[in-house]
Amino acid sequence: MSELLNKAFTLLSLLKPREGKKEWGAAELSRLAGFNTATTHRILQDLQQYGFVSQNQENKKFFLGSFLIELGFLAQSLYSIRDVARPFMEEVQHKTGESVYLNILVNSTEALLIDSVDSDHQLRVYEPIGLRLPLHIAATRRAILAFMEPSVQKEYLDNCKIESRTSKTINSKEALVAELNLIQERGYAVSFGETTLGTAGVAVPIFGPRGVEGSLGIATPEVRLNDERITEYAKMLKLQAEKIKASIGGAK
Repeated sequence: MSELLNKAFTLLSLLKPREGKKEWGAAELSRLAGFNTATTHRILQDLQQYGFVSQNQENKKFFLGSFLIELGFLAQSLYSIRDVARPFMEEVQHKTGESVYLNILVNSTEALLIDSVDSDHQLRVYEPIGLRLPLHIAATRRAILAFMEPSVQKEYLDNCKIESRTSKTINSKEALVAELNLIQERGYAVSFGETTLGTAGVAVPIFGPRGVEGSLGIATPEVRLNDERITEYAKMLKLQAEKIKASIGGAK
């Protein structure tokens, strides 16, 4: 490991909250790390630029930044939900023959596709692992947005730009609010052609210890999804989401 990286990781380690304290001055960190003050301050500024470290503007002390917190929650979600969900996803795929997707909430505005089980059909839907989109776009993300804490959901609605990914994406806040109310009422989300034209999806929320943490969804060509299958898929997804919730200690 390079000397600079070693020093950066040393400082991050020293910034971990302990004994009721979560902020440290540059001089104090310099003394604890055994680095000179100028070097310590320069590294802290670099870390601050990328969100790894933040600074209290009143007392000028440093603390761990929001990006590290986001990474921590993301890592916890990745390993808890993905590992637990995989067999349930495979069961849904086996019963329906369609692609099954697992998304997680990575911040208060976007969801990330972290796992999938592909369809057996020659005509099938494919979305890449790592796809990250705003929460108002399509069933797998709206299933999350609909069940977020009211204050967090309101903040999203007040600040998000309702931009269309396709001609079928919801493009007004009024329509989005109405759709979120419908999702809350029936417990699942449905969409047609919002991520890619010609595709459709059904999705349900996954609840963890912190509330809604992700969604489980079925993606299919639009021609294979009718009202009967929507009802069938929603019931199946709800059952599997309950099993995932029980396994990760969710409560709702």
